[in-house]
Order: sequence, then structure tokens, then C-alpha cells
Amino acid sequence: DDDELKYKALGDLAIFLTDYGLPPIAAAALRVVERFAPERRIRRQAKLNLFFLAAQDDDAAAFEALRTELDAEPFTAREKTQFALFSARGFRQFRRLDEAHAAVQRAIQLANQCQLFQLVFEAEAELQTIERTLADQSAAPTIAPVTPAQSHAVPAARNGRKESAARYR
Repeated sequence: DDDELKYKALGDLAIFLTDYGLPPIAAAALRVVERFAPERRIRRQAKLNLFFLAAQDDDAAAFEALRTELDAEPFTAREKTQFALFSARGFRQFRRLDEAHAAVQRAIQLANQCQLFQLVFEAEAELQTIERTLADQSAAPTIAPVTPAQSHAVPAARNGRKESAARYR
């Protein structure tokens, strides 16, 4: 069917545009496919790709809205895996690392079960990125907020006095 081929080609073009560094144009093409493609599976794939772009573009509101919509979709095994992987990437992007870790574990499990080896590879790479982010986060020094009383203690300590300057105010 010609219409199906047109929308598939437009979806493929959107992927190329994303890879080429033009995500806003890719998103516009995907929105056309999502709205007008005659087949549900093609519309669903376009929405899945818009979900990916929302995370990449740092659009938390669009990411959440699309995640909620997509959560109820009857996915194929590949789409389920992509959804879990794209969820992991978005959660990581938005610093929701526990959710990212759970989603990427789900993606790895699904990809292995269905022998989707390219997605296994991508999910394992995402897992490494998430684990590095978690490690960096736990290794970062925690800076406690300075209270007004503590802020006066620094000049007193520099002058060789150990007592707080706030005590003499």
C-alpha cells in the first residue's frame, strides 16, 4: 500500500534527521506520521520515537505525557524493549536514577528473551552509563548548607581563635 510506504519513509527520514542533528524537524515529521498514518503500528512507532526525542530534548513534560500514553499500548516484543530502553534514557536524563536502573534492567531482560541482540548491546551500554552516573553521584562530596552562625566562625578561625565569632555578638 502506497500510504503505508509513504509514512514508513517519513518515519525513516525522521530517524535520519535525528542522527543528522535536526531533532526538531524529525519531531515534526514524526507528529505527521503519528496523526495521519493509516496503520496503528506505524503511528505507535512514531509516538515511540517522539518519546525518545522528548528525553533527548530535555522535555520532561512531553516525556511523562508520552510515557503515560505509551504505557497502555499493545507493543510487540521489540517495541516493549525499546520502550523500556527509552524510558531508562529519559529517567537518567531527568536524574531519576532508580527508575532508570529498573527500566534498563527490564530492557536487558526483554532483549535477551527475544534475542534482540542490538537492543541488548544498547541496553547494556545504557546500564553502564547509569551505573557511572550513580557512582559519580555517590562519590560527589556533600556540601552542607552554611548557617548564619557558621558563616561567622570562619573569620574567627582565620584569626587563630577557635571560638565562633557569633558567640560575641
